[in-house]
Amino acid sequence: MKILKEFRDFLMKGNMIDIAIAIIIGGAFQRVIESLVKDVISPVIGLFIAQPDFSNLLIGPVKIGSFIITLISFLLTGLVIFLFVVKTSKKLEEFRGKRGLEIDPKESVETKEVEILRAILEELKKK
Repeated sequence: MKILKEFRDFLMKGNMIDIAIAIIIGGAFQRVIESLVKDVISPVIGLFIAQPDFSNLLIGPVKIGSFIITLISFLLTGLVIFLFVVKTSKKLEEFRGKRGLEIDPKESVETKEVEILRAILEELKKK
């Protein structure tokens, strides 16, 4: 029973829920990118090669058209992730640094209570 409790605690951690949400949104996002490539970009490319649906384009026995569509989807997904996740997180880090929100681990912020407790401890050490 202990292992079930540990497993439940693991699943209920905030990070695990965030990851699950990210996976669901990522799957939906991937479908949007695939539709963009299939329904918008591919027909535009097809105009230039005089073949509206080039997903069945063959070079010998190789289905090169399908590969090109998949490659474009991959590149667009990578580009969007780079722009919206990587660049945004770097900007956020820069913003936090400029606003002084970073905490220096060498600096310790002591409350009044901690100062009083330290003084009491010093007095007790003297006795």
